[in-house]
Amino acid sequence: MSESQWDDNDSELLLENHNLLKENTPHFFNSARPNLEGFNASLDRLKTDLEQRRRVDKLDLKKNLEQFESFSQEVEQFTAGVNLEIQQLKLSYEDALQQQFQAQHEKLLELSRLMSEAGDWETLLNNTVNGVQHLSLAERVLIYRFNSARTGIVLAEAVERGWTPSVGETLDATAFGSDLSTEYLQQSRVIIDHVSNDSLTPYQLQLLDKFQVQSSLSLCLPVSGKAWGLLVLQQCQVQTNHDRSVPSWTPQQINSFQTIATELSLHLANHELRTQLQQQQAREATVAKVINKIRRSLDIKTIFQTTTQEVRQLLNTDRAVIYRFNRDWSGEFVAESVAGGWISLLQSQTNNPTLRADISECSIQQLATQPINQVDTYLQETQGGSYSRGETYRVVEDIYNQDFTPCYLQVLESYQAKAYVIVAIYQNEKLWGLLATYQNSDLRQWQESEVSWMLEIAAELEVALQHAELLEAQRLKSEELHQAAERERVLTKVTDKIQQSQDLRTIFNVTTNEVRKLLGVDRVTIYRFNSDWSGSFVAESVASGWISLIQEQTNNPLINKNISECIVKTVAGNTPEQFSQEAPTIRDSYLQSIQGNLSREEKPFWVVSDIYEGDFSSCYIEQLERYQARSYTIVPIFQGDTLWGLLAAYQNSEPRDWQTEEINWMLQIAAQMSVPLQRAEYLEQLRTQSQKLAELASQEKEARELFQQRAIDLLTAVRPALDGDLTVRAPITNDELGTIADAYNNTIQSLRQIVIEVLSASVKVAETATESEAAITKLSEEAQHQCQELTQAMDQIQSMVNSTQAVTTSAQSIDRAVQEANQKVASGETAMNRTVEGILGIRDSVEEASHQIRQLSQYSQNVDRVLNLISDFATQTQLLSLNAAIEATRAGEYGKGFAVVADEVRSLARQSAKATTEISNLVAEIRTQTREVIKVTEVAIAQVNTGTELVEESKGNLNAIASATAEISQLVAGITQVTLAQLEQSQSVTQTMKEVAAISTNTSEDSAQLWESFKESLTTIEKLQAAVEQFTVN
Repeated sequence: MSESQWDDNDSELLLENHNLLKENTPHFFNSARPNLEGFNASLDRLKTDLEQRRRVDKLDLKKNLEQFESFSQEVEQFTAGVNLEIQQLKLSYEDALQQQFQAQHEKLLELSRLMSEAGDWETLLNNTVNGVQHLSLAERVLIYRFNSARTGIVLAEAVERGWTPSVGETLDATAFGSDLSTEYLQQSRVIIDHVSNDSLTPYQLQLLDKFQVQSSLSLCLPVSGKAWGLLVLQQCQVQTNHDRSVPSWTPQQINSFQTIATELSLHLANHELRTQLQQQQAREATVAKVINKIRRSLDIKTIFQTTTQEVRQLLNTDRAVIYRFNRDWSGEFVAESVAGGWISLLQSQTNNPTLRADISECSIQQLATQPINQVDTYLQETQGGSYSRGETYRVVEDIYNQDFTPCYLQVLESYQAKAYVIVAIYQNEKLWGLLATYQNSDLRQWQESEVSWMLEIAAELEVALQHAELLEAQRLKSEELHQAAERERVLTKVTDKIQQSQDLRTIFNVTTNEVRKLLGVDRVTIYRFNSDWSGSFVAESVASGWISLIQEQTNNPLINKNISECIVKTVAGNTPEQFSQEAPTIRDSYLQSIQGNLSREEKPFWVVSDIYEGDFSSCYIEQLERYQARSYTIVPIFQGDTLWGLLAAYQNSEPRDWQTEEINWMLQIAAQMSVPLQRAEYLEQLRTQSQKLAELASQEKEARELFQQRAIDLLTAVRPALDGDLTVRAPITNDELGTIADAYNNTIQSLRQIVIEVLSASVKVAETATESEAAITKLSEEAQHQCQELTQAMDQIQSMVNSTQAVTTSAQSIDRAVQEANQKVASGETAMNRTVEGILGIRDSVEEASHQIRQLSQYSQNVDRVLNLISDFATQTQLLSLNAAIEATRAGEYGKGFAVVADEVRSLARQSAKATTEISNLVAEIRTQTREVIKVTEVAIAQVNTGTELVEESKGNLNAIASATAEISQLVAGITQVTLAQLEQSQSVTQTMKEVAAISTNTSEDSAQLWESFKESLTTIEKLQAAVEQFTVN
């Protein structure tokens, strides 16, 4: 091995070999050292002789020389032996170093294998930090990934116990020595030897002190030419005796760890590539799903909302919007999907008009003072800017690194954007709007695939817009047809109401309501002209939130000013207030001058889309503002060929473009209004004629009333005759009623004579009937008493017969019940015998089951003993496999196969032990359950014995019951015979009593009929007397 190789050895290996040399060297000198003590002793004696004798004997000198020569030979031998030992020690040291390097190389290969076999991201990072910590003996090894150029997060960490963990922490890149990711990429490694020696900033010291870092080695992990992250090794233990001038990380360590970092970068690049491919596939699937949703939906708002949501989730951005241009190249956001924590541009654009500025260029400096829909002069001049010239997208990774104007940067900052992608949306080869996605949280490097996806989605939006345009055209056509049908329906309804109703007010109210509902306007009125061409509102339908002109015209007569023209600003020099007090009805000089001579051909209607865009005088504008009108349509209403009034529809909330169909329809409504007006004129003519007829009828009425009065006087005079007063007389006059009165008087006189004769005869009949009443009453009472006595006797005899019959029936029922009881007792005895036999069989079965369960318990104990033996065998097998694995480890490469077998044996032993434990638990549970079953069977046997005794007792009781029922049966037979004889005698007596009762009943009925005849005669006589007494004959 060369000297340079020795100088570059690992310090740890040098220390171990130095210890080996220190241990072997004393052993060599102790075993082969020359007799230095004897040599020193000889020198001391020689020196003493020289000092004392001043001479040396030849014999002593010769002897000393021999000793010196012997010692010299020993020294030579010692030197030769030391040299030999040194050579052997050097060879041993080289072998030890070679073994150490071989072990280090094997560890690196094992770590490389683990990194290659890692199936996922997390396993790769964890295997790396654990393997590097095992190789370096550093207190902490971590993997740090950049989130941006200055910050990142600790994804994996291997740290010894007792030190603060950092996994999951988001840290500034400066914590590892440099400030930016690009600096780590340029240097490839950043070393902090000692926190006290290096020139670190206070913030860096604060970060390092938080995790107790004393020194660190940071190796860059480049992926695709960019700094992906860092592999960081950190020493946290304070080295008290360590020379701070000596680097903490040797070149050999740095080279080894750099190799690991390079291999990790390759694996990370593979993982990144696989991740990107998976994400690309997922995003392509998402793009296909978005396109499918766009194609399936028919509602453009739903399409826009779905698109923004899916684009934001697909690209993982903070905001996605759709921006639509207006005809003047102003625009607005129509759809948005925004992540939590960011403002909504849809909600903000109404409150802040600057947000409606074009999102690709900015040429308006003062947008806040303009209306909400801003006109972008740049887009107006360029007809859509660069997008309309064929540029389909724009990608910005950092808005501050672009050549944007301050105005446009201010707009982007109001969007909270730092990076964005904008693609154009076309409709029929014309620029319709923009699809944009924004990254607000940080800068972003956009991928080509992401831009391609947005272009695909924008192309589908173009198709969806064309489809929506066709659907909108169809919808508008359908609405037009529906509106036409609705107008015809309302016209028919108004026509029917006009034909059905005679009340103009009802017709006017129906007309105004239906017109307002159909046109969707805020107000519809009917204005009627007076004879002097002033006028007033006679009907109105107004939406909620607007004043009523009918109510207002009563309070403010100025409202009655003619709604077609405004000629008079002030009248006779008076102010409007004075004029309203003096002239409650305002005359329109224009209409007065032409006397309403307006034909249908001259000006059939007035249409104003916006009152402020028409050439109206200020006076007329003020009048319309009183009506709260912004737009209106007015059509004339004729009565025959004369202008009667106006039908007006007002839009108060905003201007309105009136359609030709709406105006024509209002003209048709106004034409239908002529019918009830003409009919009202005819009704007025009828009213005049009916008034003349009423005068003639009044004269006839007076003559008829005189005749009626005289008839009433006649009826009043003869009215007492109706109450029985036949002494009254009717007054006789010289007209027709006098003849009728004379006839009345003759009739009443004849009736008076007849009543006198009837009264005398009825008195005589009443006296004869009273004398016969007492005898008939007595005969009837005796017959009834006799009938009642016979009825009671017959009831008692019948009760006796019934009782006898009931006794006979009961005796027969008892006899049948006793016989059934005997049969049931016999059956019960048989059943008892079978029950006893069954219970005895159950007892034998339970005892046999109990015996078998006890044997099962014994078998389970035997199984438990066998399981204990199997468990001992498994434990011994596991120990043997562990020993075999240790021996295989010692054997190195040659023992790997045996180590695999040992691992399998140990796995089988663990499985056997686990299965043995489960079986043992099951056997214990079975043994517990068998003990419970034995207890239950013993209780069941006792209960069976008790049941047997109870059944025997029940059998004896049944036998006693059978004897008693036999005696009862004999007694019941005797009772039955006696009751049958009594029953025959009772029936004979009952028949005789029925015949006597029938004779008595006939006698009673005859006397009752005689009594009823007398009562009817008496009643008739009394009524006759009462009727005759009502007449007054004297």
